[in-house]
Amino acid sequence: MAGPRRIPAEDLNAFVVGLVEKLGTPADIAQVVATTLVNADLAGHTSHGVMQISNYLGGIERGWLVPDARPTIARELAGSAVIDAHSGWGHYTAKWTMDRLIEKARAAGVACASIGGVQHIGRLGEYAEQAAAAGCVGIISVAWGGRDVGPAPPYGGVSKTLGTNPFTVGAPTGDDTPFISDFATTAVAHGKIAVARLNGTEAPADTIVDKDGAATVDPAEFFDGGALRIFGGHKGYALSLVTCVLAQLNGEYDEEGRRVHGVYMQAIDIGAFQPLDTYQRHVRSLMGDMKASETAPGFEEVLAPGEPERRARDRQLAEGVELSAGMVEHLRECASRAGVDAPC
Repeated sequence: MAGPRRIPAEDLNAFVVGLVEKLGTPADIAQVVATTLVNADLAGHTSHGVMQISNYLGGIERGWLVPDARPTIARELAGSAVIDAHSGWGHYTAKWTMDRLIEKARAAGVACASIGGVQHIGRLGEYAEQAAAAGCVGIISVAWGGRDVGPAPPYGGVSKTLGTNPFTVGAPTGDDTPFISDFATTAVAHGKIAVARLNGTEAPADTIVDKDGAATVDPAEFFDGGALRIFGGHKGYALSLVTCVLAQLNGEYDEEGRRVHGVYMQAIDIGAFQPLDTYQRHVRSLMGDMKASETAPGFEEVLAPGEPERRARDRQLAEGVELSAGMVEHLRECASRAGVDAPC
């Protein structure tokens, strides 16, 4: 097996662009997909980065990901839209949708959209940062809910009826570190368990159970019929269902299979409520108050949401994107499947 490597972000981006284009994706869409994936790795979220390529390869092979599809607007009002992604690249559809929501919010103050026919959209923080950079508050959630959708059971249950159902909010702070709260409503994202398996490490404690419902830290047990835990007990369960309620706005409900799936996005133009500079100053002051807190035992400092990602990004832009030995081998396998040169 190849050893761990560091690769310049631009080289990794070029590899992903070439691979995605080879799969039949138009150049402009391929660039968005690559940027989104590499940005996730730069931010330290390898679970949503280039390791997802193998899943996309499988999706194209099985026909549920259409590489040259483009989103369209199915229904639209001044402050809302229903988007059909036509099973295309979710990353492109999500960015395309947020661009339009920002434009709508400029005119209406607030704008929202529900997306159907959508595949994996990657790290939600990407689109929260997009909104924040435009002077907006961004809200994004993704949901799967219903019979046998997995990988998580409801609070008090054992049947796997919920996805990881992340919920994300972003806001500008007037500097290079926007407020970004981006988390799955399960104790950990599905992809992080996949990363642990790839790297031969344990899953975080209290995040997964085996097929018999017993707590485990072995990623293999999760992939052998195990499940993710919902975070925060009944509160996390309720928030997971909130994402389902929002996703249902697109009307994409499988009545026979009893399943809902979709993406909800919202942009709030801060300037419609108060001067942007004032808002940013107040949010940054609030974050400063959090960071000024006396630290608890075992902590070196208090971080504000968005700081870990900015620090990881700064470090890896300077030093190169860190790829584990398992990830290097994984990318080589993906390159071979797609018929392109490996990046390392």
